[in-house]
Amino acid sequence: FPLLTTNNSGVTAPVANAAGGSVYTGGGNDSTLGTSFSAPLVAGTVGLMLSANPALKPAQVLAALRSSARAFPTTGSGASVPTCAAPTAVEQDECYCTTSTCGAGMADAAAATLASATINAQIVPSATSVTAGETVTLDASGSWPSGGASGIATYQWAVTSGATLASLTSSTSAVASLLTQGAGSVTVTLTITDTAGRQGARSVALAVAPVPAPPQVASSDGGGALQLGWLLGLLAAVIGVRALAPRRGN
Repeated sequence: FPLLTTNNSGVTAPVANAAGGSVYTGGGNDSTLGTSFSAPLVAGTVGLMLSANPALKPAQVLAALRSSARAFPTTGSGASVPTCAAPTAVEQDECYCTTSTCGAGMADAAAATLASATINAQIVPSATSVTAGETVTLDASGSWPSGGASGIATYQWAVTSGATLASLTSSTSAVASLLTQGAGSVTVTLTITDTAGRQGARSVALAVAPVPAPPQVASSDGGGALQLGWLLGLLAAVIGVRALAPRRGN
């Protein structure tokens, strides 16, 4: 969605556009869009983030940028402006962005800098829906410390809901394993402490399905449990053989 730089000629308060008070700073409609415009803005924002927290890694910078982004506008333009679609040969100079076509949102330098300076616990589960008996890997290596801290000092995992349905191993490591034992909902909470003593926490909910019942195999004359018809036939054959067998004399 193009960003327009405008000004207002009001001396002490904004002047309505009808009075000619709203003008473009360059004297014309100068829309700015594309990666050549957005890349310098993001680069400058990342510079601010790293100045607030030099310990950030590239993946953590990306996570902070995404989590702090502003939502794309959905109103404000003319009725003919469409929703952005996947790129084609047709140019889309003006359209309403979505997270599936334009990314996480609009970069917010102030919010991203604040997010990067605040301790942040991250959990990446290997799955969020499993069957009882399966193991889920919980990865917190993407967590970052607060500004001024050199890293994460401790990790503490705990099953805070559904403790009878699952158990943790490696509960003090960056990567933990959760062994599910019963069906239901399980919530795992991670608490991290950085080298400056600041703490952050995050939870993740997992759905555990019951183990499916084994399929019932229908018995047949070829094996398995003996059916009534087969038994009756066998009995008749035995009786027939017995009737035909010669009797011994007294």
